[in-house]
Amino acid sequence: MCSNIVVGNGKVYLPSIEHQGQESGRTNELLSFELETGKQTTDRSDAGERYTMYPLRMDGSNIIAYKSGPYDAGGQVVSIDGATMKQTLLMETPGDRAAKKAEIAFSPEFSEFRYHNGKLFMSRTSARKSSISGGDPDYLFVSYTAG
Repeated sequence: MCSNIVVGNGKVYLPSIEHQGQESGRTNELLSFELETGKQTTDRSDAGERYTMYPLRMDGSNIIAYKSGPYDAGGQVVSIDGATMKQTLLMETPGDRAAKKAEIAFSPEFSEFRYHNGKLFMSRTSARKSSISGGDPDYLFVSYTAG
């Protein structure tokens, strides 16, 4: 199964490898490649310092992407204009400790992420017995609403 890849506008969009940012954090970019030639385009959208971005789906000619936030901020869902690669913030998850702890239990590489009508859904790809005893809950599903 391919994940973190979306196709639209005659291109395939995927995240770059995470790397050191300008300051003190890790980051990445959303890159694109032409479907016909397989060559990389000059289109790119930076996740921003201490954020890592993953494409979720196309919305017309725009890319909907999830940006995993740093330890002291929530994640974000953005719409990226397919022509200009300019980002528009659609929603931000809470940055408080409890919400952040639930959010980081889901990695875009190993979980399902869906965004629709101002709602972000994160889930495990399979149910399993909790490996946590007596501590924090082991979430199978989390959702956030914009607003």
